[in-house]
Amino acid sequence: MTKRQKRLNRFFRAPVPVDFRFDELVVLLAGFGFRLIENERGSSHKLFLYVRRDGYEHRILCSRPHPDGVLKAYQVREIRIRLKEWGFL
Repeated sequence: MTKRQKRLNRFFRAPVPVDFRFDELVVLLAGFGFRLIENERGSSHKLFLYVRRDGYEHRILCSRPHPDGVLKAYQVREIRIRLKEWGFL
């Protein structure tokens, strides 16, 4: 099993992983063609992960978790839903 497959399995395991890091998410989504764009305005850091596919632009907006970089459970659930809706899985 490849690292990518292991990471994907960990991302979709039940219950939702509480130790999935943002940098792991970026690598995971890069495998689907997503790119990371940082928008630094003021004190917030908004991150756009997007990909063009089948004539549509799919975007995931996420704030970089801090201080430890671990995603919240609701963020993981929302991203799972989007990936399934958009047909990436």
